[in-house]
Amino acid sequence: MEITHTSKVIMKLNIISGANSISYLAIIPASELEKWKEDSPDITYEFITHHAKSGTYTATLSPGTYYVLVGYADPIHETLAQGTEVIKAGYYVGIPIDMSNIVYAENVQATIDIREDLDITLGFLNENEFNVYQEGGTANFIAKYEKTESGTYSITNAPPGYKTILRPSFYYLILDNGYSWFTDKTVDYTVTADVVYPARIHLTIKVEETG
Repeated sequence: MEITHTSKVIMKLNIISGANSISYLAIIPASELEKWKEDSPDITYEFITHHAKSGTYTATLSPGTYYVLVGYADPIHETLAQGTEVIKAGYYVGIPIDMSNIVYAENVQATIDIREDLDITLGFLNENEFNVYQEGGTANFIAKYEKTESGTYSITNAPPGYKTILRPSFYYLILDNGYSWFTDKTVDYTVTADVVYPARIHLTIKVEETG
């Protein structure tokens, strides 16, 4: 954006879908672009607003060359899967969770309620590792809790994977009753996360010279 005279910049943001707000709307001098690309903390912003919702934003700029920056969508807290499964003694179930349309997900948690007040092994796998698990191989779990009781368990930032976020993919919640010889388990489950989706926005920029 080339500014030849001191000007008022009017930005009208309309978030069409995928988010309630975006992480930031900003303007930087062209000289700061490489710092922004490198995610440097030392960026000089001419204008920035965080968690920007649909609305009108204004800034006054001196002559120069500038870039308008639009951040990712802010996360939306969502329930990704919910239901009840009866897991037969000696068996497991893999509950598919389609997260192929996201940018990323964080703070992923699984809540289980075992109606018999017993325990079960809880795990979380991506699609490739679930195939390994089905075939009896050694799967790399994103999260795994052996013989766990009713409660809420972290999927991200949890052993053994300690992933901070989940990328787009199909995933599986594992409820494994394989160590039980005789007892079936009835499990109510819920998987939640803070999810960032690709957002559709419309941004119009109007420049009015003031000097």
